[in-house]
Amino acid sequence: MKKHLLLFLMAKTLIACDSEENSSSGKQDTGFLEKLGFAKMASNDTLGVQPLQTDSGAYLIGRHAQLEQDWHEAGKSYYRLLKNSDGNVDLVKRAMVLSVGSGEMETAVELAQRIVESNDKDSALALLILAVQSLKEQDYKETLGHLDAMSLGGVAAIVKPALMPWVTYADSKTFPPLQSVSNGLTVYNEVLASDFAGDKERLKTLATQYVPRATLSAKLSEQIGDILVRNDLREEALTVYKKIDTEASVVSKIEKLEKGEPIDKDTLFQAVESVEKGIAMALTDMAVLFYQENGTDSSRIFAHMAIYLDDTQKDSQALLAYMAADIGRPNDAISYFSSITSENQDEYIDAQRQIARLYEDEDKILLAVETLKSLVSKTDSIEAQIQIGDIYRHEEEYRKALDAYNTAFKMIDNPDDTKYWSLYYSRGIANERVGKMDDAEKDLRKALSYKPDHPFILNYLGYSFADKGENLDEALQMIQKAVDLEPNDGYIADSLGWVYFRMERYDDALPHLEKAAELLPYDPTINDHLGDLYWQLGRKQEARFQWRRALSNTELEEDKPQIEAKIENGLEEPDIMERAER
Repeated sequence: MKKHLLLFLMAKTLIACDSEENSSSGKQDTGFLEKLGFAKMASNDTLGVQPLQTDSGAYLIGRHAQLEQDWHEAGKSYYRLLKNSDGNVDLVKRAMVLSVGSGEMETAVELAQRIVESNDKDSALALLILAVQSLKEQDYKETLGHLDAMSLGGVAAIVKPALMPWVTYADSKTFPPLQSVSNGLTVYNEVLASDFAGDKERLKTLATQYVPRATLSAKLSEQIGDILVRNDLREEALTVYKKIDTEASVVSKIEKLEKGEPIDKDTLFQAVESVEKGIAMALTDMAVLFYQENGTDSSRIFAHMAIYLDDTQKDSQALLAYMAADIGRPNDAISYFSSITSENQDEYIDAQRQIARLYEDEDKILLAVETLKSLVSKTDSIEAQIQIGDIYRHEEEYRKALDAYNTAFKMIDNPDDTKYWSLYYSRGIANERVGKMDDAEKDLRKALSYKPDHPFILNYLGYSFADKGENLDEALQMIQKAVDLEPNDGYIADSLGWVYFRMERYDDALPHLEKAAELLPYDPTINDHLGDLYWQLGRKQEARFQWRRALSNTELEEDKPQIEAKIENGLEEPDIMERAER
């Protein structure tokens, strides 16, 4: 679907909330209340009333809450305002949008009814909310009435074609005539609904005439192919699969179809269990569609409607959680992720790991680790155990990180599996940090054997050699390769300069260390390295300037005496300042 259409639909779906405070004067402008249907109010200063107890206060609290992405509080504030309003439709719309977008569907339904009764021309969202409510009550005739009442265009352009097959069949056990459309979401729902109804002939028509022209993701195409296989439309399924034959899960299905072999039913997408679940899936797909086009507000609305219809819609729960995290509301995100239970272990593991990441971002390290330890005890998740090690490593608690990584290796049946290359890399870093250099080298070389062109493994191992003054020729080859792969990475440029420095090739080191300082001018290690090089080149004033920059930028107290000594006395021999992991 074209982006301009989505943006138009988002604009139609949501009520724009322009700033109505008089920021230039610094005074409250209560004129907006008259526009929204309130009587002119006396000054709060005159009455001695707290803003919270006034209509203007409630409005401003609502506006602030909405700007802070707290839709629940914003919706409550606007709803309170309606008690004193003369029925201004714009205010009702605002309150409705915020209510449905925060999951307050009962309030949203009440407000939607008021909008429809006002005969407002732009009532598509209100009608959709009422349709969803009647669907939940399985009143399919009323649902059809709400959908039919939607004007053409706007939200209806997405909603009606996708939902009509479901609702029509639920009401009359028949389907509306197939329309010549290539909209992927519409065609997909036609297929799902036909599969639900067991209408094999309609599925065959869809597979041969409509699916080939539809724009569908690989995931939806595979699901359609699975549905066709279950309905013994194997030739049609093969045609669909071959369009996405780069997907690993599809390759084996193609091979079995071509050989005339059966496909394991457990590997196929199963039929939808009810009309309500089918429509909830459609609403979730719409939410994802909006989210992909940066329509987070519209996405939130459709996700909550999906959950209202079917509280097992974990994709909508996860989508709401990711959106909450993106807009800086970690507590909301944790709440959404927490609603994803262990019914599906993979979804549960992913949700709990996301909760741990949010705790870590909030610097709640103990909670993050406790969440993951509990997850490991319940599910034996190797990924969660590795994540424990990563958290400790980020916190520079390298011994705890090493213990966690070692535990992870004990949980792995085949530690030589190439998918665990990053675990070798991470454990190599932890080993190097606790001084177990031989073990570190083994781990890093193992990781490199799996990923020979990984610039950061090359850089870390090469720099470790350079820092110790060992294997300098090999270190130079590794780091030069890393530079070729990542020419604009300041840390890798610094490593190349530093290995030349340790080889006493100072002129060769100069352009790389200067480039590193240009890319990362406030990194204390890079400043220190460049200062050391300038001193060896006889540029002592510039050396002290770089050391002073290193001193002002470092956060490690143990490094400061060493840098101060260099500023005072200079260098007799190249001196090395240990740098933090990078």
